[in-house]
Amino acid sequence: MKQSLFIAILSVLTLLFTGCREEVDAPLQLDVTENTAPDITKVGYDTSVLGPGRHEKEYQITTDFSASELKMQCNNCKQLQVETALRKPYVPETGGSTTIEATAEETGIYVAVAEGNVITIRFAQLDPEKSPYGYYGTVKVHGKIKGETKTTTINIGRRNPRLDEPK
Repeated sequence: MKQSLFIAILSVLTLLFTGCREEVDAPLQLDVTENTAPDITKVGYDTSVLGPGRHEKEYQITTDFSASELKMQCNNCKQLQVETALRKPYVPETGGSTTIEATAEETGIYVAVAEGNVITIRFAQLDPEKSPYGYYGTVKVHGKIKGETKTTTINIGRRNPRLDEPK
């Protein structure tokens, strides 16, 4: 009974919050101009929570440990800069799990800007035996629109293909 009541309350709250939110497009609009492995490297454009009632869309890239390259061109800004933060899972001796900083060499994620407004993300081939889980990246893309600096986020996830194998 308590579980049914909890589920009902949670459902009502979810409907209230999703009905009242304002979705905002990412300030810097990116178009995929090249994807060398579209069956493996997927690009999404989803909403993330910025605070009560305001949600801004972000780009979500998912791929496995295969080699591929992705190019995204900004269609409303001519000059971009990027900041990349890469992470990997870590299990401390005390238990639990967290993520820690990782290098481009470890993650196989290389991000660069070409031609002023084209973001190139290269995924190097990784050995599934060397990482049990995967890697994560956050790319903050900065550019000016009408003289004002704007930022858009690209989230990257590389999942070890061994996790999808039947046990």
